Amino acid sequence: MPAAVIRRLAGRVHVERRNGRESVYYIAKSFTPQFAEVSWYERGVLSFGSRWEKVVTEEQFRRLALSFPEAIEGSHQRHPDFRVRGGKIFATLAYPDGKWGMVKLTPEQQEEFVGAEPGVFEPVSGGWGRGGATNVRLKPATKAILRPAMAAAWCNAAPKKLAREFEAGLK
Repeated sequence: MPAAVIRRLAGRVHVERRNGRESVYYIAKSFTPQFAEVSWYERGVLSFGSRWEKVVTEEQFRRLALSFPEAIEGSHQRHPDFRVRGGKIFATLAYPDGKWGMVKLTPEQQEEFVGAEPGVFEPVSGGWGRGGATNVRLKPATKAILRPAMAAAWCNAAPKKLAREFEAGLK
C-alpha cells in the first residue's frame, strides 16, 4: 500500500479484501509510513486477521476491553462498562441485553465501521449515536472485526500521553 494512502488513513479503519477474505485494520494516528510499501503491517498497523475467527461472546468482549492498558470494569445503569484512566468510558456491555455491546467512537470512525460492517455495527439511537456511540451486535461480530473498533474507542477515551504510548508500542 502506498505511503500516501496510509498517511490519509491514519487514525482510521481500513478494510482489505484479498482472495475472497477480508481483513480489518486500525491504523494508529501517530503512524509514520516509512518504508510503508515494504512493511506497513509491522509499523503501527494493528492487524487482526480475517472474519473466519469465531464469534464474540459477552466474556470475550469483556476480556478484549480489559486487555487495553489501564482499563477497568465498572457499572453504568446496571450494566458493565469499561473505562480507562480518568474514568472515561470507552465501551459498555449488555445494553439493552446480552446480545449487544457498545464502543464510543468519533462520528467519523463510526461512519467507517458501520460502512465496513453494517451487520455488526450500528449507531446508537439519538444524540449519543450522533456523537459516535456505536452498538455492536455480538453474534455476527468476530474478534478480528471488534478489536480495531475497541482499540479506536480506547484511544479516544485514554489520556493523550497514554494513547500515544500505546500507539508507539505498535510500531
